[in-house]
Parts: sequence; C-alpha cells; structure tokens
Amino acid sequence: MRYAAPAGPTVAETVAGELRATLAVALPLAGAQLAQVMMGFTAWAMMGRLGGDALAAGGLGSSLAFTVMLVCQGVLNAVGPLAAHALGAREGERVAATVGNGLVIAAALSLFGMILVWLIPLGLAAIGHAPPLVAATERYTGAVLWGMPAALGYAVLRSYLAATGRTLPLMVTLFLCLGLNIALNYALIFGHLGAPALGIAGAGYANAAIQWVQFAILALTVVVRHGGRDIFIAMCRPQSAEIAAVLRLGLPIAGIFALESGMFTSAAILAGLLGTAALAAHQVGSGIGSIGFMVPLAFGHAATVRVALSKGAGAIGAARRAGIVAFACGVGFMGAMALFILTEPRVIIGLYLDRSDPANAAAIAIAVRLLFVSALFQIFDGAQVVAAGALRGLRDTTVPMLIAGIGYWVVGFGSAWVLAFPLGLGAVGLWWGLAAGLAAVAIPLALRFLRLTLHPRVLLA
Repeated sequence: MRYAAPAGPTVAETVAGELRATLAVALPLAGAQLAQVMMGFTAWAMMGRLGGDALAAGGLGSSLAFTVMLVCQGVLNAVGPLAAHALGAREGERVAATVGNGLVIAAALSLFGMILVWLIPLGLAAIGHAPPLVAATERYTGAVLWGMPAALGYAVLRSYLAATGRTLPLMVTLFLCLGLNIALNYALIFGHLGAPALGIAGAGYANAAIQWVQFAILALTVVVRHGGRDIFIAMCRPQSAEIAAVLRLGLPIAGIFALESGMFTSAAILAGLLGTAALAAHQVGSGIGSIGFMVPLAFGHAATVRVALSKGAGAIGAARRAGIVAFACGVGFMGAMALFILTEPRVIIGLYLDRSDPANAAAIAIAVRLLFVSALFQIFDGAQVVAAGALRGLRDTTVPMLIAGIGYWVVGFGSAWVLAFPLGLGAVGLWWGLAAGLAAVAIPLALRFLRLTLHPRVLLA
C-alpha cells in the first residue's frame, strides 16, 4: 500500500508564518519607537505653549541634534544584521563580539557627536539665521548634547535585542520612560515641582536625562535577563576585525541616514529663512510625520532581522518573502496614516499650536497646506525605510547609499529649493520637493531588493 508524502505548508501558511514572525519583532519595536517619538512630541507641544518662536527654535535645535544622533546611530545599526546573520548561520559566539565591539564604536562616536551638536548654533549664525533664533537654539543644543553617549549605547543594545527577537524589553523600557519624560519636561520647561523654569533649555536637559535612564534600564536588562555579560566582557577586549566589520557595513548605512535626514534638516533650515511662521508650520508637519514614520521604521528593522536570518541560513526564498511581508505591512500602515492626516489636519495642528491665539494664525494657515502634501508622501516614506531595511539584511548598503544621494539631494533637495525660492511656492514648495525625493529613493530600493533576491548569488556575498 502506498502512502502519499505529507504535504508541505501552503503558500498562504508560509506567508502567514512569516507575518507572525515579522509582527513578533516589529510590534514591540513600533511601540518603543512610538513611545520615543511621543517624548519628542510632548516636548514640542510644551515648547509650543511658550509661543511660536520658542517652538521654531526648539524644534530646529531638536531636529538638528537628532540628525547628528541618527547618523551616528546609522553606523551602529550594522550590529543588528551582523548579529542576525551570525545567528542564522549558527555562529552564536560571534554575536557577543559584534555587540561588544559595537559599544566600543559607540563610545568613540559619542564624543564626535557631542562636538557636532555643540557647533550647531555657530552653523546657523554663519548661514544667516536671526540672532534671537540662534541664541534660543543654542540654549537647547547646549543641554541636549549630554545625552549623546547614552543614546548611542542604547542603539547598540536595541540592535542586539532586535536581532535575537527580544524586542519586548525595548517597548517596556520606553513606556516606563515616557511618563518620566513628561514630568521632567513639565518641571524643567515651566519651573514646576520645585525645578527652575529653564524654557526650551529645560526640554534639552529632560531629553538628555531620559537617554541615560533608557540606556541604564536596557543595559541592566541585557545583563540580568538575556545573558549579556559576555557582551560587556567583549567591550573591554576590543577586536580590530569585529570593529572593521561593523564599520564596513555601518558607514554606508550612516551615509544613507545622513543623506535622508540631511535633506529634511536642510528643508527645516530653508523654512527658517522663510520666517518663523513657516518654520513653526514645518515643525508641525515634521512632528506628525515622525509619529507615523515610527511604525514602518519598526518594520524596516524587522525586515533587516528576518532577511539577515534567512540569508545566514542560505534560504533566499525565505529572505525574499520576509522583505515583501514587511514591505506590505509598512506601506499599508502609512496609507492609513495618510488618510488620517488628510481628514483631520486641524486636529493635528491643535496638538502643537494654540489655534485660538491670533499670533499663530499665519503658522496654522501654512501648516494646513503642508499637511496635505505630507499625507501624499507618507506612503513613499514608509516604502523607502522598509526597502532599505530589507537590503541591509542582505548586507547591501553601498549601492542604496548612492541611490539615496541622487534621490534625496539631486531630486529632493534640488526640487525643494527650486519650488520654494525661484518659483516662489515657499514652504509648500519645500514639501513637494521632499515628496519627490522620497519617491525617487523608495522605488529604486524596492526594485533592487526584488532583483537581488531572484538570484542565489546574494547568498555568497
């Protein structure tokens, strides 16, 4: 009597399994990222109660300092795919060495990052920003820079936990810190709870303090709960080969982050040249965009981990499936986010600016128009971050960096400047340029991932 071979999983079952695995990594990361951005939102909202000028200065300082931190973290994001690839290849002993040497790099980068943040006001003055705006921005950046070492150390441990699929501690840590962040901003900005009223400088000090609390909690969690003692032992014994591996993969990632965030930061600088109303409106649009962006960013991290695990195991079909599933999730969410922004622009603006204050009328009018454009590029923003994450899982970072350079700066910044100034469209022109830049990066990155995962040669890279 013949017996039929047991049927393997159907396509639907395989996709459903990948979706469950992706969500297990991405959802806690998304919660953590949303809690992180909510910290920035509450600080911006409280600074907005000091007036549009304070929101403009604090928002500009926050954006520029965050750009520096993000680029430095880009180098450290290489820890995630390297650790996940080692796990997929069953080379667990390399994981602690990768993470420990990542912490060594973080310590060195932190000094560089602090110097750059300290120089921000000098740069603003050099390009012609108004002295009062520069002075107010300096108060914020001079405070926030003290959190840089902790922020970079946190980025390394976050990459490690994501690579091992243990993302729940990240969400728990960030939500624990969210309430503390609100209290610190409330106390230090307005002078409540016995603290001095420091204005926007208080927001900077609150941010720095929270960075240290986050890092301390995560470091303790890694050591006590997840066998991380070997990581800190490896940190005390730097290995040039491991440091080189992180830098080789991480520097192009940092380049992509610099090109993208640099485009948005440059747009904020140009908005400042259009006046404080345009800059305040720009901060409103950027703020709500940042909140929505955290979810596809989490799916981008999940794509990196899932693709790298499959690549390490030599399963190119599974790597392709992982990237497509994460892409569908990230882009689908941003489609819903775009619909919300289109239907509720004034509710969103009211979270940042007092709509009853006549002094904010000009900023509100500009913000309404910016949110319309923001809604349209949400989908491209989600697409590019997930596609870039999937390519990092394949350890493909150099060509994506070149694509980002052309898309963000030739197409994006170039069209933003032309539309805003020579063609006279102002802040709205800036945002149409940003939308064009995101589209010019998202489409080629997505097509590149699909092309690479059709060929087994990527497994040998």
